[in-house]
Amino acid sequence: MVNKPLLQLAVDAADLKAAMRIAGEAHPFFDILELGTPLVIEEGMHAFKEAKLRFPSRRILVDAKIADAGYLEAYTVLSKGADIVTVLGVADDKTIEGAVRAARETGGKVMADLIHVTSVVERARRMDALGVDIVCLHTASDCQSADTQPLAELEAVRPVVQCLVAIAGGMELKSAREAAALGADIVVVSGGIIAQKDIKRAASKIYKALHGRAG
Repeated sequence: MVNKPLLQLAVDAADLKAAMRIAGEAHPFFDILELGTPLVIEEGMHAFKEAKLRFPSRRILVDAKIADAGYLEAYTVLSKGADIVTVLGVADDKTIEGAVRAARETGGKVMADLIHVTSVVERARRMDALGVDIVCLHTASDCQSADTQPLAELEAVRPVVQCLVAIAGGMELKSAREAAALGADIVVVSGGIIAQKDIKRAASKIYKALHGRAG
């Protein structure tokens, strides 16, 4: 586990100019900048090259949601300078293994997104065994409701894996604190920051809460 949970800022904007503006407003109050799938689809490789140029001290995650051709797709992203790439936990083990192999060859990291996985604890264990660097407990935006319990999943998964554990989906200041208390290594926040009137203030509050500072 990391000493203090990291804040991953998920920028879900399809326009590169808008995405960089949002990240610029939140900077320096994030550790990992996630370029969301809509942006990757719209802008391709140019998006994370631009992000790396603008925020060289921050890790850049490309939310590619790889479901097939794990080695080829992960290598393509990581060899171009991204730090972390996502692969879907529902993908075949061979796809996961290929993505992990690409990460080892490039020095990058693989995050297995467990979105829509039914047996989360079992699949998290398998991802860990296959060598992924991070498992992400992700409540899909289309499925978020009062009935979803991502923190319960975190509490169940954290003790059974050695890799880093991230949590995503509807996170904001209160739930970020709760996730940190339950052992999350990475807290992924999107709307809790980018949908707020004062983006920098919202990012600062969550960042400082996770890093153990008042604010």
